[in-house]
Amino acid sequence: MLTTYRRHIKTCVHRSEGRKYRRCRCPIWADGFLGREEIRKSLDTHDWERAQGIVREWEAEGTQAAAPEPVTITHSLG
Repeated sequence: MLTTYRRHIKTCVHRSEGRKYRRCRCPIWADGFLGREEIRKSLDTHDWERAQGIVREWEAEGTQAAAPEPVTITHSLG
């Protein structure tokens, strides 16, 4: 299960209130476990609804949506 929270920047006036404070524009992060994998990652958004949607998608897929593996071309001599 993943938890979303605001990771306050150094200049945020609400920094002393902790990561449960949501009424600022600091970046949103996800923290927790997804299957057996530990996740602690920025969601690259400041919008709470969009962040919740990303987390729901990850949990529905069962894994973090990562960039696809690079395609490699192998050359065989024969």
